[in-house]
Amino acid sequence: MIQYTIPNRAPTKKNSQRLVNIKGRTVPIPSKAYKTYEAQAGQYLRPLPEKPIDTPVELCCIYFMPLTKKGEQPKNPPDLVNLLEATQDILIKYGVLADDNSNIIRSVDGSRVYYTSGELSTIITIREIDNEDEDRTRSESD
Repeated sequence: MIQYTIPNRAPTKKNSQRLVNIKGRTVPIPSKAYKTYEAQAGQYLRPLPEKPIDTPVELCCIYFMPLTKKGEQPKNPPDLVNLLEATQDILIKYGVLADDNSNIIRSVDGSRVYYTSGELSTIITIREIDNEDEDRTRSESD
């Protein structure tokens, strides 16, 4: 099992895009906030595996996001799928995972968003899935 904690608020990649003109075409690119978070995240992904993980894993991401100034959950909460997509892209960029396809990331069970007035962070847990887990899943679905 591998566990990392990345401090600060995790931005989504999809909902915080900028539109730029490149050779007459409008192209979406990640926001400055996302690029900054992505660059800082690398220093917290230690130790890195010797080579990117390319075997089946369960990825669990717990996001601690800010409450509003009134101490409430935001009216427009972030989309968990978009947060996971951004986190997976970061794990690939820094060589933790080889890819985010379903042959590698078999499950994201337990991933969720909590709201807090305390420290903002993302806790990432990567657990290898062995053949016994795979066999149990198959037999339960039969």
